[in-house]
Amino acid sequence: MITIKEEFYDHAKVKLAHRKGGAEALLLWHQMKAYCAKRGSGFVPSEALEDLPLPVRNLRRSLAALRDCGELRPDGKRSAGLLDEVAHGWELHDYGDHAQDEAELEDRRQVERDRKQLYRDRCRARVLLTESGVTRDESERRVRDMSRDEIRDLLRDMSRDTGRDMSQEERDMSQDKRRDTGRDMSHGVPPRADVRVPAPVRARRASAPDPNPTQPNPTQPNDVVATAAPRASNLQEALMVPIRDRCRRVLDSPFEAQWLEPHLWPEFVRFHDAARATMGLRPLLLAPWRSDSTVRAIATLFATFTLEELDEALLRAQSDPFPRKLSDVGQWSPRVVRQLLGPPRVAGGRQPDDGDFDFEVDEAEAAS
Repeated sequence: MITIKEEFYDHAKVKLAHRKGGAEALLLWHQMKAYCAKRGSGFVPSEALEDLPLPVRNLRRSLAALRDCGELRPDGKRSAGLLDEVAHGWELHDYGDHAQDEAELEDRRQVERDRKQLYRDRCRARVLLTESGVTRDESERRVRDMSRDEIRDLLRDMSRDTGRDMSQEERDMSQDKRRDTGRDMSHGVPPRADVRVPAPVRARRASAPDPNPTQPNPTQPNDVVATAAPRASNLQEALMVPIRDRCRRVLDSPFEAQWLEPHLWPEFVRFHDAARATMGLRPLLLAPWRSDSTVRAIATLFATFTLEELDEALLRAQSDPFPRKLSDVGQWSPRVVRQLLGPPRVAGGRQPDDGDFDFEVDEAEAAS
């Protein structure tokens, strides 16, 4: 097998073959190289050229370009190109000098597998030492100074003491431990239903120490920590939580929306369809949180207003011409809902109360 390096396309032979035969010539050479890699020989019979995965329209021109792409000599002849024409077929030039032996490739793969296995063993050893009471710095120092055999002996002894095999230990480390600490939430791993994850702290005194994510927040009272409710980890569990709490949660932690799926919440679907009806638009399915700003706008409304207030706003929107000025439900901001819930419209426009402000939206805001 021949390994293609980055400087392959800068070689003079490759450039000349491309000028003579175009991209099809290089495509043909790559397919011939793949054919040779499967058989361990640089020879390609002529009959095999008709059965290549990607057929070449001008086969004769491409073969001539690959054969005559060598360096021009003073006598007017060219040196060997990328292909050599032989009896009954073609042969990749100097294939035996550039191809790697299969045994050599397997040795390299084995070295890479051993290197990765050693890294995994070191990680497991650090975790086991830390769980046994050794400090993190001490466990890293001890594992760093150990040889491969010493690490395996340590893993064997500690797994025997705990009664668990190391493959199970690795699965537990990647799933349970990281879920408990919340470190994998940004990668789409939901927390377990029976694990309480502290809510994010938006403001903290400058003198307060950083809270440990594996321990209750030291700035909170003990009774608050003890009565904290479990967090939902999927759509079914989310529907059991009040809608305002759900919306505030996905607004505070947007990455949790990928498994809570707010675009499927019945309250969101009903409000979206009703709002589009008042705007004279046909029903439309909501997209997931990350790709649909309308879902995020609806979550803001449900986190700000009660269900009764939103129902009243939808009822008033049926006779109010203002919602029809908007192009999408995503433009229903809290300001728009407050306008709909405000005093009734009189002739010539809405009459704002003293200390209030006019909620009329200009064309630039409606297009934003």
